[in-house]
Amino acid sequence: MRKDFIIDESQVFQARENGADAILLICEALEKESIRKLTKTAQLLGMDVLLELHAIDQISKIDFSLNKLIGVNNRDMTTFITDLKTTEVIRRQLPDDILLVSESGINCKDDIARVRDAGCDAVLVGEHFIRSASIGGALREMKEWCRG
Repeated sequence: MRKDFIIDESQVFQARENGADAILLICEALEKESIRKLTKTAQLLGMDVLLELHAIDQISKIDFSLNKLIGVNNRDMTTFITDLKTTEVIRRQLPDDILLVSESGINCKDDIARVRDAGCDAVLVGEHFIRSASIGGALREMKEWCRG
């Protein structure tokens, strides 16, 4: 997955040429029509799109007939504080047939259980691994937590 600030179709083509099978689109950085256009381009190239939200008001930018993989970033980009309530609140406003990824702020078994109970299908974890003394150990631990 190309995890970047994609704002132009050329970046989608470039991602595909470099072997990416998915891209990240960030609602906060794009207008509704740009999201549609970039999503359609990616899909024509056989790529998946993870569409990331930061706030409930960004839901209005989503065409749910195109975007079925939605990420909720729990990090407030102005304060950098994470709050899993962001996932819980936004999930209640989304259609049932989407796949939901909770992003940021996943650090323990209780966090996994909380977002699972909120209706999440997956988590995106990075900082937890970086801060761990053993990335391999942290990954094994996370896999156990996900098995529930």
